[in-house]
Amino acid sequence: ARNLVQVSGGSAKVLGGEASFDGGTQADGSLRFSVQGTASAEGLRRAAEMGPLARLAASASGQTNYRLNLGFVGGQSEITLGSTLGGLALDLPAPLKKPADAAWPLRLETRLAPDGKRDSVRFELGSVVAAQYQRELPAEGPAIVARGAIGVLEPVPPMPERGVQAVLALP
Repeated sequence: ARNLVQVSGGSAKVLGGEASFDGGTQADGSLRFSVQGTASAEGLRRAAEMGPLARLAASASGQTNYRLNLGFVGGQSEITLGSTLGGLALDLPAPLKKPADAAWPLRLETRLAPDGKRDSVRFELGSVVAAQYQRELPAEGPAIVARGAIGVLEPVPPMPERGVQAVLALP
């Protein structure tokens, strides 16, 4: 017998703000949840498990709303995260300095390959930064970047066969 999980109207305090969520076991056996919430700069700073995002929050203030779709397929996770970042300020050098009232659409998406041994990652932060990666997912240990491309104030270049290519246009 298969374990079934269903949540409707769930709520939690996450990343310094309130979040509501729904979801559960799907027909294909995966778990999928839809989350809407608010995250504060302070809550992000305290979330050490978020790695670079927690470190970036050291230069942030305020709070912002977000939407998150979270899935678990064959022991691996898939996410789609979106926010306007409205209400969140970034006190960083240009081009990453952002006033709280500015909207910088943020999108982060990870998708598993059909074989479950690889995934792709896409990241966009307004017209400032965009990146895409393909990662290998070993049975043990962290994901390994196989190839990727980053654009800063430039479109993302084509991904090389191996390694990471970046194009930056800085004043």
